[in-house]
Amino acid sequence: MNLQKEILYQLFSLLTASVSIAIVFSILSYNKIAENTYRSIYPYLLQQNYREAFLILQNSSDFNIQKIEYKPLNQKSVGLYKTSTTPFKYSKKLPLFISELKDTSIGTLYIDFNFFPELKTLAYSLLVLTLIFGPLYWKFIQVSQQVKDEKIRNQVSTQIFHDLQSPLLALRNALSTTSKLRNEYLQDVFLQISTMIKKLSPNSTNSHGTFTLNISTFLKSITESKMKELTDCKIELNSLPKDLFVDINPSLFQRSVSNIINNSYEASQFKSEKKIRVCITSHSQEVIIHIEDYGRGIPQEKLKDILLRGVSLNKTKGMGIGLSFAKETTESFMGNLTIDSVLNKGTRVSLKLPISSKFYRKYYLLEDDPLIRAGWQRSAALKGIHLETFSMAKDIYEQTDKFQEDDIFYLDSNLKNGEKGEMIAKSLSQSGYKNLYLVTGYNKERFENLNYIKEVFGKEPIFDF
Repeated sequence: MNLQKEILYQLFSLLTASVSIAIVFSILSYNKIAENTYRSIYPYLLQQNYREAFLILQNSSDFNIQKIEYKPLNQKSVGLYKTSTTPFKYSKKLPLFISELKDTSIGTLYIDFNFFPELKTLAYSLLVLTLIFGPLYWKFIQVSQQVKDEKIRNQVSTQIFHDLQSPLLALRNALSTTSKLRNEYLQDVFLQISTMIKKLSPNSTNSHGTFTLNISTFLKSITESKMKELTDCKIELNSLPKDLFVDINPSLFQRSVSNIINNSYEASQFKSEKKIRVCITSHSQEVIIHIEDYGRGIPQEKLKDILLRGVSLNKTKGMGIGLSFAKETTESFMGNLTIDSVLNKGTRVSLKLPISSKFYRKYYLLEDDPLIRAGWQRSAALKGIHLETFSMAKDIYEQTDKFQEDDIFYLDSNLKNGEKGEMIAKSLSQSGYKNLYLVTGYNKERFENLNYIKEVFGKEPIFDF
């Protein structure tokens, strides 16, 4: 089975399994609610005090219960609770016993749950996921067809398949959790998958370079996302010093840390209590990030090889990409990655990154669409990037005295009031600012003669690449 079919098979299998888990989870929740409801009115049903049972149910019934009826033995049914009904329901039947021995039944309690909200949420989730994974798979096919070299095509396919594991695991948890948390999970999945789709675009570069960011803020965001994904593992985040800035590509760094945490999780599978510890320290001019597990460990003779691409330990389907990718990425940021491990005690992966000399650098966005500004602000905040946004050119001109030479400007080309981002960039360039970029839906070729513009990007938050 080639990787294209394998990816399609994995997507279909996980979607099917996730929907099944979600339905079972809902039914188990309804059964628990039914048991609690039963216990709350049991004494009054024994006494045939239906009025008191009715009052209790009116004050405390779960919003998903649409009907409660009690049928005493050899008597007519008594309606205790009823709201608007739907044909999509789950019914629970509970016999009423005189004693805990459950030897004599005196009636039956019938509870109907409105299953429509769950079905609606599932349908919405599947629609969203289809819109997410459909374009991803189509882009994958396009890239595979465009890349003629078999070796490069296999590398692309393997990398995509590897990177899909984390969002798919988060997806499974999303569909098997409560409705309240489901949207939050799906947002994380959507961000991960949409970033992958953008990177597969023929007009997209693999990376939009490095950004100066607060590493403690960013690592906290990554770790909290992994906590949602790996729900049966305790991930501790310790020692987050303030105001430590590094120059990295957020997307590549996030994938690296995610890969390392995934490896730590897999190494702890045999443990009844899985635990991963993440912390940051600084020494001299370096930031040091430790990711430590208490799993099976790595034999000393394997430590050197484990960082080579294609080498995997203790995984039936391991591809040997995670650690090698993290090592290559860290080194591209002028840092290094080391591993210390003791067999049957655990492993510690350490990432060392140089502290940025441009900690004062700020990022500015000029954009008149409030939704786009909000998207950029959210992306920057999650990654510890200092971003300020403006809706009009005059806001920039009024604050030029506070800008630094190394600050970075992203300017919308076409503002509502007729102002042009390229003209604003020209004015800033004449004032000595060099890090000037356009964000627009127009083709790059339209601006290729503007030598004061460093690059032209789309409207998506640049920090997500």
